[in-house]
Amino acid sequence: MLSKFTVKSTLAEKLTKNSFVAIEPIYSDKTIEYLNTKFDQLFLQQNQSRRYVDALDMLDLGVLYDVFNPSLISLIYKLMPNPILYHCHSYEIDGKSQKSHIAGDNFLDGWHRDIDCIHDFEKGGIQHISLFVYLTDVGANDGAFEVCTKKLGYLPRLFKSSKFYSITGKRGHSFLFNRTAFHRASPNKNNNYRRVLKISFQDKNTSSIKLNEKIKSHKKRFNLQKVRDSVPKENVIIRSSRIQIISAPLMVKR
Repeated sequence: MLSKFTVKSTLAEKLTKNSFVAIEPIYSDKTIEYLNTKFDQLFLQQNQSRRYVDALDMLDLGVLYDVFNPSLISLIYKLMPNPILYHCHSYEIDGKSQKSHIAGDNFLDGWHRDIDCIHDFEKGGIQHISLFVYLTDVGANDGAFEVCTKKLGYLPRLFKSSKFYSITGKRGHSFLFNRTAFHRASPNKNNNYRRVLKISFQDKNTSSIKLNEKIKSHKKRFNLQKVRDSVPKENVIIRSSRIQIISAPLMVKR
């Protein structure tokens, strides 16, 4: 049985070696059902093939603290002592697709690395982490997340001596991902949409790209800042004695 609170070094080692590690579910099935029901109303208002519910939406829906429950907060701080929230959104993709919904037209069939991860080679270690929670069942043909153990370096060596993992699971399945690794979403070939929750964080001293209001994909990050600014200071999440109190949901890097 996987431990929800795995020892920090073990998680870091697995993230370094395999680029991902499965963990015990962060949320109960009842919570997953509740989140899906809340998100439905916003997803149904969108007609794009890829649809989003961001942090500001979650705040307006009243589910932000259901997402940032004590288990999630504790896990984040076990991985990083000074975390800054980088992503917080749910998204769903259409079915009946023959290519990856992100970078699907590149010469690597959708395999890519997140270019906004500015890795500091002098520091080493895990610097960018994402938590993924499947909000729908995800099988091999349902747009499963795929990870390669390819390390940072030149693309021609992408597939040489690398291992590949296709991550499937029932709704609620949770895993951590080393964002510097090469990865892709496999095509969602089945009829149903695939929905996930994504929480990304990094150390507060890690560099970030400068946000640009003209770039559409940056909107979610701007909304994340609005959430940070709108959460009252007295609304805090009380944690263990090691980490006494933090402002909810977490700091967001300016």
